[in-house]
Amino acid sequence: MKNAIFLIICFSLLQTGNVRSQEAKAKVTGADSDVTLMTTTELNGLVSLWAKGFEGANPGMRVNVTPFNPDQSEMNTRGLILVTDNGLGNSGTEASWKMAVGRDIVVPVINANCPYSDVISRNGLSAEKMKVPFSGAGGSTWGAMLGNDQKGEIRTYIINDNSVKAYMSAFMGVNADNLSGTGVENAGELLSALQNDPNGIAFCRLSDITGPEGLILNGNIKMIPVDVNNNGQLDYFEQIYSDLASFNRGVYIGKYPKSLFSNIFAVSTIQPAEGAELAFVRWLLSDGQQLLAENGYTELAGGEAMAKAAGLNEGQATVITLPEGPSVFRAFLIMVAVIVAGGLVLYSIYRLVRAPGKLSPAFESVHNAAFSEKSLVVPKGLLFDKTHTWAFMERDGAVRIGVDDFIQHITGTVTRLKMKKQGEKIVKGEQILSLIQNGKQLNIYSPLSGTITATNEILTRNSSIINSSPYSDGWVYKIEPENWIKETRVMIMAEKYSEWVRDEFSRLKDFLATTLGGNELKLSQVVLQDGGEIREGLLEDFGPEIWEDFQTGFIDKSGS
Repeated sequence: MKNAIFLIICFSLLQTGNVRSQEAKAKVTGADSDVTLMTTTELNGLVSLWAKGFEGANPGMRVNVTPFNPDQSEMNTRGLILVTDNGLGNSGTEASWKMAVGRDIVVPVINANCPYSDVISRNGLSAEKMKVPFSGAGGSTWGAMLGNDQKGEIRTYIINDNSVKAYMSAFMGVNADNLSGTGVENAGELLSALQNDPNGIAFCRLSDITGPEGLILNGNIKMIPVDVNNNGQLDYFEQIYSDLASFNRGVYIGKYPKSLFSNIFAVSTIQPAEGAELAFVRWLLSDGQQLLAENGYTELAGGEAMAKAAGLNEGQATVITLPEGPSVFRAFLIMVAVIVAGGLVLYSIYRLVRAPGKLSPAFESVHNAAFSEKSLVVPKGLLFDKTHTWAFMERDGAVRIGVDDFIQHITGTVTRLKMKKQGEKIVKGEQILSLIQNGKQLNIYSPLSGTITATNEILTRNSSIINSSPYSDGWVYKIEPENWIKETRVMIMAEKYSEWVRDEFSRLKDFLATTLGGNELKLSQVVLQDGGEIREGLLEDFGPEIWEDFQTGFIDKSGS
């Protein structure tokens, strides 16, 4: 142990010298603290606000904003372009890197007291049906739009905003100049008119009806669900209107008509990998999101910005110029930090070496190419909940909870977890955990109510333990339960859980058949040829839309 500590100290001194050398080199070469942005006229207000916000948060860095001409044939070799996909689409610009940093979303709305509000919320309206009153074709009655004998008059309102009109035109296939309705100057006048007219219908930006906390500003205004495939009902994949978070996520994964929204992209010839440009993009995905609504735009969906930030090149750290100070003192602090880190590593190794043998293999998950009932681990003595979680009360009355073996086989290797903190209260049925794999996530719900007394810190360093050992080393929380006897009455033990999970496999196969719609290529990705068994980690190769469908159609309904 003494020799090891001595080696760490020597290594620390070498690293300190290297850091000093790198600092000197940075001072010689300098770090570019300027960001060059190009943008179109439509985004000029937003980009100017972003520039001021970034400079305020990063003293010493400067942002230079210049016009971008979509008709130009080539992009500058340095700098970022901030542009909507509509603005970039027809240009000759070739970009090897593009990332969405915000959205412009337009939504159809009605008065919540509309006599037909319930049927519209239940069945939605298609572009073809909404075209009827806005084009003046077929009369302006609810019956003409809904396809029944209702005689009530529809009153349409058109905002004096060319970009909103362009979205409406693309969505309904009506020339913007031929849109029929009462003209209003701005969003405020539009919403005021609509609130006083139960028979009114209009289009506006999502940001016009949402507040800073993402809530609908006025209860009298209601979004119209869009019947994308025009079959007279809201199918499963179209049901994204239960709350604003679900709606934004639905837009993100492609469940909302593309003609009614556009992305705001940061574009470059190469992915920003260092310096001020990387710092700016990261800022856009964090603090910069809060400035979108001030210019009528919408933030990225929950978790989307975090996933994009995680996908940026982590190998190149942003260069930050340290304030001048005693170099020896900085070197001493670095040396101490390295010694402490090394000591912790050695202590961890020491604990592992002296640790007792591993738990019984019955508690360890088995991973083969195929995923079937035989590959599931179902320990006796645990209580299982239909939210795919488990609970176990220890001798001191504390309860450990975690996720079951079934769900971790579905996700494949978990790359990160979003966990609650010690001391937080949890309620049965509420979200307590997110399993994240390369930006895609599943939300897990609590089997019990209580107060978290401990979190499994190992999972913050190595989240994949939840895959290899979901029932032992991969436990998630210790809690002090509040309603143990009452809430565990609906939980099940191993034998009944095994029976229930057989039905889950049948439901899983139905889910795959329904979601993938008989697509042979996609089915071949998740079903093995021999025996038709499901492939291990079946969600790994699919995008967020399939994860979303699995979440809402499988996990969310497990407890029902």
